[in-house]
Amino acid sequence: MAEAEGKKGESNFLEVGRDYIKTMDLKMATGREFDSQMEGDYTNSILITQNLAANYGWTDKQALGKKMFIDSVNYSIVGVLKNFQIDQLFDPQEPVVMKLGKENRYQFLVMQAKQSDLEGVYAKARDAWKKVFPMKPFTGFYQNEITAEAFQVTNNIAKIFFWFAIISILLTATGLFALVSLTVVKKMKEIALRKVAGAKARHILVLINKGYFWIFIIGTGIGCYGGYALTKLLLDSIFKVNSGIASSTLLNSVIVLFLIAAFTSGIKVWQAVRTNPVKLLRTE
Repeated sequence: MAEAEGKKGESNFLEVGRDYIKTMDLKMATGREFDSQMEGDYTNSILITQNLAANYGWTDKQALGKKMFIDSVNYSIVGVLKNFQIDQLFDPQEPVVMKLGKENRYQFLVMQAKQSDLEGVYAKARDAWKKVFPMKPFTGFYQNEITAEAFQVTNNIAKIFFWFAIISILLTATGLFALVSLTVVKKMKEIALRKVAGAKARHILVLINKGYFWIFIIGTGIGCYGGYALTKLLLDSIFKVNSGIASSTLLNSVIVLFLIAAFTSGIKVWQAVRTNPVKLLRTE
């Protein structure tokens, strides 16, 4: 429980080493990091996250120098960290208070290495642990194991949406092909007369599709809005923090829909253009 200016609030309290911020690649919003050469930073200096500052009604700069009581100890805020995820990706970003701790209080060791060196670093850390603490089991793990479940859920969602998209494309193409085919059958005599009069393929394309143009535009707009709203609702219900839906995704969807419509209509127009108008008119 943290208290400042007469207001109490809950937050996570982390006692960290001098290189923790750099190792975990945390970003400062304002203020300074801990200075291991300053004894006061071990006793009465803390860093807080932006969301904790906001809970007390402070801007990032206003939080600097504020006093905060935690477990009856008076601390001074020397820096504000940008918000970061402290727990599972399914959870919202929680406020954090960070204090500099001395080496005799360390309980966990966090190591950072290049992707290509991870296995070697892990093996060396395990071997060193066995030499120093032969009677205690080594419980090291990779950081991405914490987020593995979230990534698995994300991949499953992507697969589900992929197959939904495939089914939607097939249904759209089938329905549009049926409508265009019906229109072509009804207008075959008109198409034949236009061909005899010298009409080009693009004129026939406009003739066939002009009745569906605005319906297609309106349907595309409604579909984009519905897809965006429902997808965002699903993501928000699973992940409290997510990147949302990129505008490029909606744009690509519209392009794909237009390509499907053009391809479907193009097939029927091509068939109509290739039909001998004389033979058709004789039949009529």
